[in-house]
Amino acid sequence: MAAFQTRLRPLIPVLLPALEQHGRLEIDDVLRGKLLTVSPATMDRLLTEVRVVARDGQRRRAGMSSAVRRSVPVRIFGDWNDPQPGFVEVDFMAHSGT
Repeated sequence: MAAFQTRLRPLIPVLLPALEQHGRLEIDDVLRGKLLTVSPATMDRLLTEVRVVARDGQRRRAGMSSAVRRSVPVRIFGDWNDPQPGFVEVDFMAHSGT
């Protein structure tokens, strides 16, 4: 499972109300319920075809070197135990081509 889904999952309850409040998202209660209960593994499965299209048909890309992976600390949202922020800015970008 990709780390992106693991980091995104705890943010969904924070992002949905903010996106709706600012007019960036309109969803019904059924879809909201599904988004609030989706697992990272399900997100990974649902995004499989999107990733293939984004990579011009390639199924997988070369992985990061394990030395790089070990040298970059990553904390997911749920690990922080800090008070909820009053302002959140999130950029959804892929730096891997199309």
